[in-house]
Amino acid sequence: MIKKTIIGLLVSFVLLLPVACAKETAPVSPPPPAQKPAFVQIPALPAEDTIIAMSTVGTMSGMVKYLTISVNGSIIYIEEEGPRIVLPGSSRSRITKTGQLTEAELNGLLDMVDACPFDSEGKCQANTETMDTDVLSTLYVHYQGTTRTIISDYQPLYPKVTELTDVPEPVRTLYHELWYIVENRTSQVAREKITGGE
Repeated sequence: MIKKTIIGLLVSFVLLLPVACAKETAPVSPPPPAQKPAFVQIPALPAEDTIIAMSTVGTMSGMVKYLTISVNGSIIYIEEEGPRIVLPGSSRSRITKTGQLTEAELNGLLDMVDACPFDSEGKCQANTETMDTDVLSTLYVHYQGTTRTIISDYQPLYPKVTELTDVPEPVRTLYHELWYIVENRTSQVAREKITGGE
């Protein structure tokens, strides 16, 4: 009797196994797309009418600063702060400032750029060992058909940049002038809060 029961169960199992395997499984939905940082989208090279474009990104702090100065001397400065990724319940702040340089001021700025020590490829590494940060700053100068680049690992738009003694003095002078321009030649035109979706 026990043998018949066991054989019956085995036969039932063998007969039902293909049916169970043939059942359609519920489709697995793809994972949601990863949230992208809400940072300002910074172009790799300045726009055609831009002479100076500088981007500064602090990875861990979630800080972004973006400065452009156009051929006509107009200034746009954008600064974002807050979480690197805006999740539900979190937000970033974005400040936009604008201003205007005179032709003489713009020419003076370009003279400061000319004094910086660029290599034969038009690049200037202006990193420092004075401080350890996670900041990357790139300044593009596009003028008279050439593009020159200054790269640094700190916040250039900061008054104490002049204290970085291992950075070439012409670069420190240029950065300090750009900081002065942002602080004194621009006015805030917008303040936004970037919030995460629910």
